[in-house]
Amino acid sequence: MQIIVSASEISPVILYIRDVDDLLGSSEKAYCMFQKMLKKLSGRVIVIGSQFLDDDEDREDIEESVCALFPCILETKPPKDKALLEKWKTQMEEDSN
Repeated sequence: MQIIVSASEISPVILYIRDVDDLLGSSEKAYCMFQKMLKKLSGRVIVIGSQFLDDDEDREDIEESVCALFPCILETKPPKDKALLEKWKTQMEEDSN
């Protein structure tokens, strides 16, 4: 995380964290370290945390503490059309790897 802090001082940074709730919601130590890093960041920084929810899961299942770090939520839902759904699933899989 020190590298991210150093990089943020000299150039813009985009930090993407996949499955942010799994990473930060399961460990108080990880959450505290991440929170400290956020306070140290300077300059132009965008931090994006993603969380993929199954159809039967609800956004309220995400830890409150994680939601506090990421107050802006963008929710995407898969298309209902079967052809578009297959394309969407393929794109999501490619983008998340």
